[in-house]
Amino acid sequence: QKSGHRLPKDQEKKLWKRFSAARSTFERARKSHFAELDKTSEAVAKAKQKLVERAEALRSSTDWDATAREFSSLMGQWKKAGRGRRSADDKMWKRFSEAQEAFFTSKREAASALEATYADNLPAKIAAVEAAEKALPITDINKSKRILRSAQDRFEAAGKVPRGDVKGLNARITAVETAIREAEDAQWTQRNPELEARVSGAQAQLADSIASLERDIAAARESGDSRKVTELSEALEARKAWLSQIAGS
Repeated sequence: QKSGHRLPKDQEKKLWKRFSAARSTFERARKSHFAELDKTSEAVAKAKQKLVERAEALRSSTDWDATAREFSSLMGQWKKAGRGRRSADDKMWKRFSEAQEAFFTSKREAASALEATYADNLPAKIAAVEAAEKALPITDINKSKRILRSAQDRFEAAGKVPRGDVKGLNARITAVETAIREAEDAQWTQRNPELEARVSGAQAQLADSIASLERDIAAARESGDSRKVTELSEALEARKAWLSQIAGS
């Protein structure tokens, strides 16, 4: 309107009124939006500040399991808190994650130190298992039970061992316990004709299990999984011992 072709004043006035109304509507909406955003950001910041303070209070905790669960809960609350101003969010997240990482680093170090102490118990635990395995093959049930009881006492007294060794050792001593229990059961029932079919069925199941384990061992060897080969081999030997015991009975 200030340069070029000029509109008649009354027409220009109407157009300006419409333009001004549209601009005012937009400005009101913009101010309302940012006011609401400020309000939301403030609420998010307050909620996250509390979470940060709690995380920092927990960073030196040695109550490993309970604190780990609480950190998991805090992380869930953080996600539910929503997004605030990026600059404030980033600063608080840095503090939160540093506290969390400090705790879990200490937890991992403590677990490693504990595992190292368990390694000292391993020779005694292995010796107890080997003593138990001397009860097999079973020729005298009472003698085998005495050998097993003594070995079980030594096994418990040896204490904890590294996590990677627990499963294999437990499987070996359990195999001896099972063989003796089944031999004892067989001694009571060996003259019962009704059980012949059950014995036959047990032998068939063990034979199937042995065949399946042998296939699994071959697959584990092919994939290079030595730990799995060891575990499966121990299970295979146990089942062969059971089958031999049943056949002998």
